[in-house]
Amino acid sequence: MPSQSQMRSLFGLPLELREQIYESVLLTSKDDFQLLQTCRAIHDEAYQFLFKRPLTFKSQGALLRWAKSVGTEHLHYVTTMTLCLVDVDQSAPASQQEIDHSSTDIEWGAYERELQAISTIMTRLPNIKALSLTSPRIIRPSKLFLEFENHVLNTLGQHFANLMSLAWYGDHQSMQFVASLHNLRSLRFTGFAQSSPHELAKILSGLHHLHDIQIGPCSFETTHGSRIPPTGSCHIGRSFTSNLLEHINNLRSISFHECALWSDAPYTFFTKDYIDAVKHHHNHSIQSVKINLDFPPTADSLAALQDLLFRSSVTHFGIGWPGMDPELLSVLMFPALELLEVYTDSPRSTVRIMQLISRQRTRAPNLKRLMLIIRPPVLSVRESEQVPIASTTNTKDGHRRDSHSETQRDTVCPNLEEMREELSLLGIQAFHVQSV
Repeated sequence: MPSQSQMRSLFGLPLELREQIYESVLLTSKDDFQLLQTCRAIHDEAYQFLFKRPLTFKSQGALLRWAKSVGTEHLHYVTTMTLCLVDVDQSAPASQQEIDHSSTDIEWGAYERELQAISTIMTRLPNIKALSLTSPRIIRPSKLFLEFENHVLNTLGQHFANLMSLAWYGDHQSMQFVASLHNLRSLRFTGFAQSSPHELAKILSGLHHLHDIQIGPCSFETTHGSRIPPTGSCHIGRSFTSNLLEHINNLRSISFHECALWSDAPYTFFTKDYIDAVKHHHNHSIQSVKINLDFPPTADSLAALQDLLFRSSVTHFGIGWPGMDPELLSVLMFPALELLEVYTDSPRSTVRIMQLISRQRTRAPNLKRLMLIIRPPVLSVRESEQVPIASTTNTKDGHRRDSHSETQRDTVCPNLEEMREELSLLGIQAFHVQSV
């Protein structure tokens, strides 16, 4: 408990500085509420920052219960939310939930009541700027649930006029709802949808502020820290084709995550055609390119990527796949590079990566930051069926710092701190983060 002199010192600061302190403490911790318990004055000033943290709800029921418990006074502070839409009927066994309920087992009235409750809550969240939506991994969702989900999607533009970032991980709906999100800057989706490439091109061309496209699946973290690939995407038509890239007005950032749905999964998006399309249509605007793969790329794709990096305005580059040879980075480092992200599933390879960056410093004289992102292992679809899914709360950039695993990595790699210091002397800050 702070002393009275410490309390006087805190309240002697301008409110703006006190709020920076509250924000620093409450926005970087999930469970530390000791600050709010200090005194009534601090509680009243700092309580709002609990709502400014990214919020995650495992179901719309969890969202409704939370909103009811906290009241409406502070809901306008909420800006970032992740929501999993689940079927209204949660009493049926999991095996029954995968059956196509063509004969209506549940009256639509139950869905209408749920939609009304969700609409009411969304109306009270007027300042949502970043939204992530997903749904359970069900092979064949019920027709009623699909209609329910479609209704929710089609109301997003009405409720979230200020929405700037959307991640939508369903691939069994049309993307038409995105057309109503006029302020959208960033869009992440699987690349598959019930929209034709022509329909999606028309939608994206109408989003004049859109400059960030992320193609990839939703990756769930299990209780064992492994990512589970989604199912079903390969059974849906591919909507995002390379030709679509010419319909985006001012692309600044693009990200591809190829997920290993099966061991012989084809290269769907990170291909020479897509990379060449980025170079041809957005050579002068593109600033960030990230390639996160669950299997090695083809030689043609890598050659096209190298050509893009050296001939475009890219300054932020990320790349990695299981078993990637760190030496490959030497041919992918380019003069304009300022921020490099390397995705690796091997903590032991981090020192080798840092050593290479040190040796090849002259290839990237403007490099200032190195992010070493440790990916959890990928389970096969069969393995994933045997591991329960755990709920997680991501940080704003989709990564998580893990002090415990960091300690383990430092134990495995005794030269890690030495390499950090060596890179620091070269003007490069090196960071480790845990990816989810």
